[in-house]
Amino acid sequence: MPTPSRWTAAITPQIPEPVLHTFSSERREALGIPPGTPFYEETTFWDPSWTAPEGAVQTTDVTDLTTSIQAIGSGKLLSPESHRAQVGPNLVGFGHPAPGCPACAQNTTAHSFGLGIILQGPWITGNKFYAGGGAAFGYLPSKKIAIAVVTTYQPAAFNSHGDVTDAGPAIMSALAKALAPASPIPG
Repeated sequence: MPTPSRWTAAITPQIPEPVLHTFSSERREALGIPPGTPFYEETTFWDPSWTAPEGAVQTTDVTDLTTSIQAIGSGKLLSPESHRAQVGPNLVGFGHPAPGCPACAQNTTAHSFGLGIILQGPWITGNKFYAGGGAAFGYLPSKKIAIAVVTTYQPAAFNSHGDVTDAGPAIMSALAKALAPASPIPG
């Protein structure tokens, strides 16, 4: 009998056990905590629902995350037409850089968006980074390679402003390069 999926959609910040606890210093400046004062708070149960529609907040474990990106990347859950629409380079050329917006860029063949996924060269990827925890995942259809990385950070990772760099995408890229040197994830 297959193991039941650990994907859970919720309308509250409740996460079923076992859970990887996350911590952050990102509210340091908002709370007026001076840079020299230690500050590191648990963020595991922060409610991200204000950023998404009801029922869209999902939790999972790294095993099901890997299984999910394999299913998305292979298209086994969709009709061929729907899968092409999801992973096709339909947005290449769309978008533009904008002052003050580091995420604003033109979609290219090296990095563009599909439906609910990020297309990075030959890789189908995704990335979640919220409240001191992250998940980066990717699938290379030509080699049937799936990678999932889950991250959380210790106090020393946060700078004096409470910011941290998400290490998940870099770890995933290094694994991709080791597993498929001819098909790295574009920088």
